[in-house]
Amino acid sequence: MGEECGNLAIIGQIFTYMLYLKILFSKSTTTSFIHEFQPATTPKGNIILEARFDVDRDFYNAGLAEALARLTTMRSSNKRQAARKRLKRIEGG
Repeated sequence: MGEECGNLAIIGQIFTYMLYLKILFSKSTTTSFIHEFQPATTPKGNIILEARFDVDRDFYNAGLAEALARLTTMRSSNKRQAARKRLKRIEGG
């Protein structure tokens, strides 16, 4: 009984993470626009802003890379595959 409860908790965590990733990586159905402009700052201010944007971009890309690595690991997980098989059996699919 205890092991079964532990397995259900793991399955719940995996399912929650899958929903999170689906929401995170789903494409928006609304129209989006991007406008780029140069801020009105001093040349020294521009250098500082560009450096900060570069750091932010690197941080963001590192986060995306980590999420992709975790997604790949999760998809190849035997526990996830077993959970998906059980879910399909329960849903009748």
